[in-house]
Amino acid sequence: MKKITLLIFLAFLPFAAACNNQNQLVQEPTETSTSAEDVKREAKEAFETAATYTQEQKQKYREEIRTQLDEFDNQLDELRPLAENARESAKIKLNKQLEMLKQKREVAEQRLEKLRSSQDEGWAKVKDRLDKAMADLQKSYEGAMAEFNDQKEFNQSEKKQEP
Repeated sequence: MKKITLLIFLAFLPFAAACNNQNQLVQEPTETSTSAEDVKREAKEAFETAATYTQEQKQKYREEIRTQLDEFDNQLDELRPLAENARESAKIKLNKQLEMLKQKREVAEQRLEKLRSSQDEGWAKVKDRLDKAMADLQKSYEGAMAEFNDQKEFNQSEKKQEP
């Protein structure tokens, strides 16, 4: 009987050792295992990186638009004297063009201000509206420039005929 008990004991010894190793594997984390805290920390870092990137993109875009608006202001300043020196009938039309450009520029400025206060999630919509306002402003400016150039050419041809 002792022999049978000993044989049974010896037969189950590898199984008991394997079970003990299984318990150790579950209980003792290895270097390659990831804890919930690690996942949380990595997710937080990824979120912060994305937020920083978005803020940088917004800032860069705001600076680009600000530069474009400043350039546009300079262009308007160059057009004002042309309107003042135009014939009386053309002066009214050119001043209306300048007023329209001024209003469209103001719309773009307001949308730029909305971009400053927009949340990271919503800035794409505000950016899209601002892009449209800037495109409209550019198109209107080009149309106004055509009017101003026509007026300038008319004034020059009128001066040539005067002698």
